[in-house]
This record gives sequence, C-alpha cells and structure tokens, in this order.
Amino acid sequence: METSITRYVKALSAAGLGPQATGLLTLVRASARLLVEQVTVHRLGGSRLGGRPDLPAATAWPDWNGVPLAFVAQIDLAETHACDLGKVLPERGLLSFFYETNAGVWGCDPKDRGGWAVLYTPPDAVLVRREAPPGLPVGGRFGALRLRPVPEPTFVPCESAEIEALGLSPEDTSTYSGVLERLAEPSSAMKHRLLGHPDAVQGDMQLMCQLASSGFDGYTELDEVPLTEGARDWRLLLQIDSQPEIGMSWGDAGRLYFWMPKAQLADQEWSASWVALQCC
Repeated sequence: METSITRYVKALSAAGLGPQATGLLTLVRASARLLVEQVTVHRLGGSRLGGRPDLPAATAWPDWNGVPLAFVAQIDLAETHACDLGKVLPERGLLSFFYETNAGVWGCDPKDRGGWAVLYTPPDAVLVRREAPPGLPVGGRFGALRLRPVPEPTFVPCESAEIEALGLSPEDTSTYSGVLERLAEPSSAMKHRLLGHPDAVQGDMQLMCQLASSGFDGYTELDEVPLTEGARDWRLLLQIDSQPEIGMSWGDAGRLYFWMPKAQLADQEWSASWVALQCC
C-alpha cells in the first residue's frame, strides 16, 4: 500500500519540486491522529475528549481570574507513545488540557496568559474522576468521546516559520501550496492531533505564539531578529477540532491549538504552553 509520505514525494516531484524535496522531507513530523469513538464506559485515565477529567484528588482544578477552566481533553501517553517517533513526550502518564471558554482567549494578546492549562500527572498517581466545580460555565461542559491514536506523518504547512527558513522562492512556495491542497483531506474531516504540524485554519501560529508569549501583540510586525527566529522553536502539542455533537465548538467551527517552545517541551515545562484559536 502506498504510504502518505510516498504520495507526498511523488506529488512534489510531479509539481517540479524534486530539488526541494530533501529539505521538505526533513520537516516531516510524526503525530498521533486522534480518532473519536463512542463508548459506553470511559476507562479511568484513558485518552478522552471532553467529559470529566481524571486527576489526583489533591490536584486543584485550574481556573483563571477565579473562574474554572473547561476541561478539553486528556491524553494517556502510554497509548500514544508508539506514535511519538521523536520521543518528544514522556512514555507514560496523563496530559490534561483546560481552556477558558467565555473570555474570548485567542492567544494573540499577552493578557491571554492563564486562559488555559496543561497538567501532567505521573503514571503512579492515583486518579479520581472529578466532578465539575460549581462555577464552571455552562459553555465549558462537554460530552465525552474516547480518543484512539493512530500514527500519521504531517507535512510542513506552506505558511510557517520553517518554510520561511527553508528559503523557497515565492513561485516554489505557491507551487508547494498547491501540492498540499491536492493531498489534503476534505475540510469537513475532524482533525484532532497530538504533536506533528498543525492543520491550520488561518495560517501560521508560531510567530504569534512567540510574540504574544514575549509580551507583544501577536500580530505586531517586528524587526527584532531574535524574536522572529524564535518562532521556529514552537512545536504543536495538541490540536483539537470542533466537535458539535458533544457541545464543543471553537469560535465558528474552528480549532484550538496548544503550543510549546521546543526546549520547554523537552524539559516538560508545561506552564510554558501557549494557545491559539483559529476559525473561518
């Protein structure tokens, strides 16, 4: 069976980008595509979208400005480890993701900091299925779906700090954009993903994360080279699509992205994460 990477190489060659293929292939990143499944009983500590989080009893439910954050998803790292070819994440344990659903946290404003949380629970911790706190807004209470990981390579987006660093000409960049469009799934496909490159709705997020996390408006045009170069160090941690049947919608049927700088990701400094929300 022809693999997605083989199709990618053939598409690059057919488009006349054979000489650029080597550089583009070095930017392919492994990911865990997270497929949703309806189940009757959700396993304690299993990968899940929405529902109630599994956390140690002593772990405080994260909040922002006194309002509890919505529980978005949890990832059992033992389930996804086989998809993590770069060994980016711990082999075991639980990553839990929370987000502020009422305040319009898009990630482009430095003041958005604190409007989300990423929590890591070690594998030997005793988990409890937690009840939502009384102050959790109605819009932050979602139904539950199991997440089943499958390995999937991802290709560098046309609008990204890595493509800029690769130095493609404007013509080659336009041609590459056409390659990605031909390989893309239908826009209606649900795309939940751990690691890899993002399925962006509105272009590059790396520079926005770099600027906003450094105290600048995420859409500011700067000539400060260290900040611009630092954009290449941001890595996608988790991408969550809108899932209307459980009441989960990001903006206008958009996606929610959790990012981390490469060094902090390696050091498991989850507080260094940044969020971006994109929609049409």
